[in-house]
Amino acid sequence: MVFTGIIKDIGKVKKIVPEGNGRTFSLYSHRISSSLKPGDSVAVNGVCLTVTQVDSDIFACTAMEETLKRSTLAKLHPGDFVNLEPALRMGDSLGGHWVQGHVDGIGICRRLIKSGNAYQFQLELPKTLVRYTVEKGSIAVDGVSLTIAEIRNNTIMIFLIPYTFQSTIFQYKKPGDSMNVEVDILGKYIEKFLKKV
Repeated sequence: MVFTGIIKDIGKVKKIVPEGNGRTFSLYSHRISSSLKPGDSVAVNGVCLTVTQVDSDIFACTAMEETLKRSTLAKLHPGDFVNLEPALRMGDSLGGHWVQGHVDGIGICRRLIKSGNAYQFQLELPKTLVRYTVEKGSIAVDGVSLTIAEIRNNTIMIFLIPYTFQSTIFQYKKPGDSMNVEVDILGKYIEKFLKKV
């Protein structure tokens, strides 16, 4: 399954139930729940999960132990807001970039302020991910497709337009918050190819 990084709704965590070493999340969404059915894939803060149940405006999905370790989902609590995007379907437009829903690491928000007509966002990346980033290249942060404006050491700078800020959970973020990061898969393919040459 693939995603575009264009968020379709801001959902709300209603309930979290332990399932072995994993957790089942019940999420409220008035925009996408009606289009989901058990077995569908949905990105929750950029993490691809499988829908297990749908009841009116609430759907459930389970994250296994490995997913909880590699993402910020383990830090979610009832009442928290999450970015939601159903998997790309035949005929849908690819508005962002190719996002898999496989988190590569966790970044730390270092700065998020209004700057003119945009919002300046600085994210500190794990050093292992910096080599996959390029200025003007794509990156997914909490499932949102973004364009990198500048790279300084292991920190990237991004400018968010007001629509992106208001249509995602970026509006709730503050410095120090952890965020899921998925680098552009093209960079990983190029690295793999060069290692073989």
